[in-house]
Amino acid sequence: MKVLVVDDEVRLAQSVARGLRAEGFIVDLAHDGLSGRDAATSGAYDAVVLDIRRS
Repeated sequence: MKVLVVDDEVRLAQSVARGLRAEGFIVDLAHDGLSGRDAATSGAYDAVVLDIRRS
């Protein structure tokens, strides 16, 4: 299963990716909304983990 993790906090995104990879997932990272949107709309992912900032 291929997963996209989108989070602007690089260390947190890397930590989530590390955990997912340890469970056998293929993981790509995006660190901003625009690159996350572009990657997500490519259709190449089974799931997207998206950090949404609430004010």
